[in-house]
Amino acid sequence: MCFPDTRDFSHGRRGASRVAAGLVFTQCHHIVLHVKVVRTAKLKLICSPEQKAALDVVTFAFRDAQNTCSKWAFENAKTASNKKIHDACYATLRTQHGLSSQLACSAERLVASTYKGLWTRTIDAAKRRREAVARKASGQKIRIPSLYKGLDSAPLFKARTLEYQLGRDYSFKKDQHVSLMTLEGRLSLPYVGWNRHVAELGLADTVIGAAKLWYQKSRKQWYLLVSFTVELPEPKSSDFKQVVGVDVGQRFHAVTKVNDPSRVVHAVLHSGAEHDRRKRTYERNRSNLQAKGTRSSKKRLASLSGQERRFTACTNHQLASRIIQAHPHALIGMEDLVHLRDRVERRSSNKASKKRKAANRRSSQWSYAELRRYVGYKAQLTGSLVVAVDAYMTSQTCPPCGHVSRENRPGNGVRFVCQSCGFEEHADVVGAMNIGMRASFLKQQWSFTGCLSATPVLSGDVDVPRDEVEARRAARAIFLELRWSVGTSP
Repeated sequence: MCFPDTRDFSHGRRGASRVAAGLVFTQCHHIVLHVKVVRTAKLKLICSPEQKAALDVVTFAFRDAQNTCSKWAFENAKTASNKKIHDACYATLRTQHGLSSQLACSAERLVASTYKGLWTRTIDAAKRRREAVARKASGQKIRIPSLYKGLDSAPLFKARTLEYQLGRDYSFKKDQHVSLMTLEGRLSLPYVGWNRHVAELGLADTVIGAAKLWYQKSRKQWYLLVSFTVELPEPKSSDFKQVVGVDVGQRFHAVTKVNDPSRVVHAVLHSGAEHDRRKRTYERNRSNLQAKGTRSSKKRLASLSGQERRFTACTNHQLASRIIQAHPHALIGMEDLVHLRDRVERRSSNKASKKRKAANRRSSQWSYAELRRYVGYKAQLTGSLVVAVDAYMTSQTCPPCGHVSRENRPGNGVRFVCQSCGFEEHADVVGAMNIGMRASFLKQQWSFTGCLSATPVLSGDVDVPRDEVEARRAARAIFLELRWSVGTSP
């Protein structure tokens, strides 16, 4: 698997610093040609009360226009055709909502892309369900996923955001000013931002893309999220001075282990106890408020809305930063957990015990994909790279001798005891060691062939196709037959 096609993993994201990064790998005779980094600059707009009112009006009009298009698309076979939505709704958006031509086209395109995403998720969910039914009919123990219900009703747009296109309805001016389109014409607003982002936006080779006008309700402040692309030198295997294995879990959110046989490097365990305690507090408060059902409790629930999600995102950001700062210029291996929840059977019936329901709830709230995205883009910004390795039996394979058995985890506990050579260690540390070894194997292949035979973990929701997953499973036998040599064993 050496990048059979050109794949764009770039993805804009709103984070603590509104920075996003991604790589674009172009395949040409198995050689990486160029690397493009996609980031998002968060610019704070300095507005007067009159200018804030103008931004309020245009964002409300844009939101109403999106809901108008969404309602029409839902009533017309839930279409995702941008052309059909444009032919039916463009005149209404211009006359009834007062949008400019470019803002009207942007609203239509965003609605069409939303329906395309919903259709994709619906089709993928139906496909996974058919596969799960067939596998369960053959005698395998597997949980049958439920059908996706995102298209049962018309998508409702609530966010006060709109999209601007560079050179059409927004542009940069001198002295750190930006011109934005509103219903009453153009506004020229000063802005401030992170010095590094402001400097990169002014470079001649920076490619600036679309921007989003975003309102932060808690601070009553308008921001402009601008995506821009910069090109970096081609990465080589020799650029990465060390290989690190990262095992993710719920008890310990991350366990890192440097794969270096020349010296003893202790593993670092990042506990998730405090995070779980805070999540239980959120859950208890939310349950008590929902049980009251009073007007004041509903207002309190609204004020608490999103706090848990933001807390989890902040925790993952901090954990990803600690991992990256501790391992600069490293090739970081992380488990490929694509479709993990479909492969794990969980009893979710009404007859399940409270303990089982609580375990299911914790498992469903495990944000391993978010952590992997954060580590992926932060690693690239510091000269590192994250690769996804096969997660099969990483915590049940003995690193010194390669013996694979479920009995290596007595009682399925946290201790690892090899039934062949007697090697003992923490199970999560063993998982990190095996992940680091597999990443080292990929690095050696990269050095010999000039091609990284793995999926880079960058920014965005990287979802590996099922046929590629099966191909990785077929290559699993090669990994399991390896007896770790002196050059790869810890």
